[in-house]
Amino acid sequence: MKELRAKRVVDVGTYEVEGVEIESEGKKTVLARTKAKDAEGFEQQKWARTAPDKKDLDRAKVDDALFKLTGLEVQEFLDAPGADASYGLDAPAATVTLKREEKKPALGLRFGKKDGAAYARRPGDDAVLKLDPAKLDEALKAFKEL
Repeated sequence: MKELRAKRVVDVGTYEVEGVEIESEGKKTVLARTKAKDAEGFEQQKWARTAPDKKDLDRAKVDDALFKLTGLEVQEFLDAPGADASYGLDAPAATVTLKREEKKPALGLRFGKKDGAAYARRPGDDAVLKLDPAKLDEALKAFKEL
């Protein structure tokens, strides 16, 4: 059964993501994807930061950050986890919400760090997911640089 489990922390295509809310180090950042027609009438997608300030973002950098986040793979499933504090999830290193296209529910994640290890937890999932701490740091850094 272990081999049949999805190894990705979040199973969503980056093209489905309409918005991102990330709270880390006491700061909340909100990103939104918009669509607009260019001078020739073709629809173009753009990314903008809407909070804490407003700024147009480089689409390639946002896509890269999303690829890093959605590409995080589970190293180990902890199906009978202890308290959230055992994994640093009681005071998460980051909380991320991915807003998807209409009629699809948003996906939430909490990321914790404890004793050099990294963990994630999804709402409604009893398991704690153990991650590669370097990959998590890389994904969070990509969002922080936006």
